This record gives sequence, C-alpha cells and structure tokens, in this order.
Amino acid sequence: MIAILCPYCETEVDISAEDTDTQICKACGREFSVEAQFAYERGQAHYDAAMDIERAARWRVREDSPTMTDMLRNYEHAYSSLRVALQHTLPHSYHADALTMLAEIMRRFLKREMVSSMESSYWTQRITQLTVTEEYAELQRKLEAREGNFLQRWHWRLRSGQLGRTIPELEEKIAVMEREIAFTE
Repeated sequence: MIAILCPYCETEVDISAEDTDTQICKACGREFSVEAQFAYERGQAHYDAAMDIERAARWRVREDSPTMTDMLRNYEHAYSSLRVALQHTLPHSYHADALTMLAEIMRRFLKREMVSSMESSYWTQRITQLTVTEEYAELQRKLEAREGNFLQRWHWRLRSGQLGRTIPELEEKIAVMEREIAFTE
C-alpha cells in the first residue's frame, strides 16, 4: 500500500499498486486521479528543491557548476511532472499552482534559451486566462447577488463586458499556440 493525500481534503488515502486511474477518498467522497496527484506532488517537490538551490546559491554560482546543473535538472523534472498533472483534472488550487510553477520555470528556461519564447508565452497566457475567468465569475456572482451600490454595479458590468470579450480571444490565442507548439494531450 502507498499513501497519497487527497487533493480536496488532504486526508491520507491508502492505494494499492494496481490503483493507477482514479481513487475515491473515503473522508470527502470525491474522486481524483492518482496519476495526476502523484505527478503534481512530484512536480512540486522538484520545483521546491530547485527553488531551495537557487535561493542558497544566489548569484555566486557559475552556469556550468554542479549546483546549477542540479537546479536545472530539478526544474526540468518539475516541468515534466507538472505537464503530466495538467493533462488530468486537478482541483482548482492545484491547477492554479501548477500553472504558476510552470510559468516561473519557463521564465527561468527562457533566460537560458532552453525553451522558445512562444512556449514561455503559452504558460503566461494560461495563467492570464485563469485569472480573467476567475475575475469574470466573481463579477457575475456580485452582479447576480445585487451587491454594491449603483456605481459599483455599473463598473462591474463594464468590467464584466470587457472580460467576457477577452475570454474567447485568450482561448483562441491559446489554441493557436497549442497547435504551433504541437502539444499532445
């Protein structure tokens, strides 16, 4: 038996080696992908390890040093694991964290010319899409609940309209980038 944390309630769930698809948490009753959870945890561990190395090293480390190699290797492992995790359904907070980590990794890789600017931009656009979608949903909630005064609601309606037009544009831009980069799911 292997223990894994439920991504929804963070209760430890025991799984057998055969349970590779989905698992139902006995505490909260929610179903989650075992592969996605393992990939997310592995990616986060490698990302944290790389960040620890980077913080400890600061600017004193040469690009060709073993410390730099370890840091970049951890970032590469984090990148691979987080990409696997995002191919599955993750809880919202994990999804947002994975996108944030990937964007940070891409920023570091881009400085070292390890990825194309388009791939780095792709992950930044995905974070933007998430942020815009969240803000739009929050504004819709406020407008439906009739919160705020007249001027606030007017501002929210204007902003909601802007975001509503932006969401399809972002989705199209991301779809084009996915085709250009040739991501496979």
